[in-house]
Amino acid sequence: MRTSVWVAVVCPPTRRVLVAKRAQVARNAGMWNFFGGGLDRGEVPLRAARRELHEEAGLLVPPSRLVPLGAAVTTGKRNLLYGLSLPEEFEPVLNEESDEGRWLRLTELKSHHPLHEPTRYLVHHVEAWLLSLGGGRAVIGTAPSTLGGGERRVAAGLGTAAGPGSA
Repeated sequence: MRTSVWVAVVCPPTRRVLVAKRAQVARNAGMWNFFGGGLDRGEVPLRAARRELHEEAGLLVPPSRLVPLGAAVTTGKRNLLYGLSLPEEFEPVLNEESDEGRWLRLTELKSHHPLHEPTRYLVHHVEAWLLSLGGGRAVIGTAPSTLGGGERRVAAGLGTAAGPGSA
């Protein structure tokens, strides 16, 4: 059975999750999903999750920032879900696989957007995780106080392809 990995990027202060709408040129066009995909040959799931997040959203994330949230079996594959908690929302740098990125409350995501099969089966793990994050601040991940000055997309080792902390 094939394995795929997915990353749910959440912003606890706003209680929203970042999702992408699949481009017309991509498989599952028009569907909304967390960032992710299949493992490359010999790749371990955590490394694949970091790679997919970088390729699809422009985020460079140290392994310690990704929290395992759960798994689900869908048609022909095992799907592993990781979570990333951020203190504020940002504009993702999308690749050609997505037409749009949007921050949504989970109720809005589930009721108004067609979900890619793995996202549909994994979204309850994100709901439970968001409920475990207390008081409108990030309990898991970087607390808002770690962001300083004008730094927006780099915190606790996070970086973007175009910003500080890039390799």
